[in-house]
This record gives sequence, structure tokens and C-alpha cells, in this order.
Amino acid sequence: MIKKNYAQLKNKKIIVVAVGATLKKEIALTEVKGSNFTPEMQNRVPLYLLRGGFNYKKMNLLDKTLMYLLVKSLKFKKKEELDDDSKGMIATYGRVVDFTNRKAIVPIINAIMDP
Repeated sequence: MIKKNYAQLKNKKIIVVAVGATLKKEIALTEVKGSNFTPEMQNRVPLYLLRGGFNYKKMNLLDKTLMYLLVKSLKFKKKEELDDDSKGMIATYGRVVDFTNRKAIVPIINAIMDP
């Protein structure tokens, strides 16, 4: 939506916040920017990534099925082939997990308050 309307918004203060469960913050930021931002936006629009959580009980059937298949496929790999995200996915599968951290919003608030 921002990408589509960036011409009208580019003279405004834009801050984008994404939420995910990954530990690979820098990789995720690069992927989000590459997929959702124009080259100009990548240089001008700050992007923040906050860790979220999962509640498997609240997922719809399709998402639960996809998660089941993902975890099942990860379990077939050797432990030394798994990255930290994969290990965490296996360890928390089927549970309610919350990785949120209220202090993580401080840089976002500072960016909003900065003139």
C-alpha cells in the first residue's frame, strides 16, 4: 500500500514496523525491504522489526497445517543442520509463545518524536 502510494507520501514522515518471530533480524529486514520497498524507499523509509509470538490454538486450519508440515520437515533434518529459528520452531510448536519486548518500541518512539 505504501509502495503503491509512495509518490503522494514521500514528503511525509513514514515509519514502517513489521512483526515476526525470527531471530535473524537483519536478514528479515533486508527481505522485507527488498520485497516491499522501492529502491528509493529503501534509502528513505526506516523499517523496524519487532518480535511477536504465536498462538497455535488461534491459527486457522490452513496455517496449522502449514506449521505442522514445516515442523515435521524440520524434524527430519540433522540437528547440526538446523539454525536457531528452526530449533525454536520445533521447541515451541503447539504452544503459546510471546517474544514481545516493550522496550523494543523505544527506537520507534524516538523516530516518531524526532522532527
